[in-house]
Amino acid sequence: MPTIEIISVRNENRLNFNQKDYSLAILEDSNLISHRGLFQNFLDRYIGTIIHLGNPDMKFESEFGFFAGMIIDWNFKPEKDIIEKNKKYYFKFLPNFKNEINRLLIIAKAKSPINTIFFLTDYQFGPKKKEIKIKEIDYFWKIHDDVGLRFNTIYIIQ
Repeated sequence: MPTIEIISVRNENRLNFNQKDYSLAILEDSNLISHRGLFQNFLDRYIGTIIHLGNPDMKFESEFGFFAGMIIDWNFKPEKDIIEKNKKYYFKFLPNFKNEINRLLIIAKAKSPINTIFFLTDYQFGPKKKEIKIKEIDYFWKIHDDVGLRFNTIYIIQ
């Protein structure tokens, strides 16, 4: 199952999200350790706070793992020809989670002393080649809506 995480870069304080304010599950940690290891070498160069996003049924129980498969629209298929052969590597969030994720992104960015966040996805069935992309938050959502986000990618949002 996919891991989806948000990092508030250089934020050494907890963001203190209240789980009761969100329908998706969130775990917050001041140690930048991803639940999967694809980008750990990249994360080891930074300090900050990491927010792990998870399925709603994990809001108060994450003992047996923490992943985000139930917040993704698995029926989404990008229509753009440019990614025709790799459609399975792109995803969108289910509409009822998009606003909550956007709120988490905005808060994490505002609390970063350098106004920077990382949004990362790590999926064992995603593309073998990992990517790093730099975007603004509005353009991040435009990509999400138009062609979908790519698994196994870090989006640096400034």
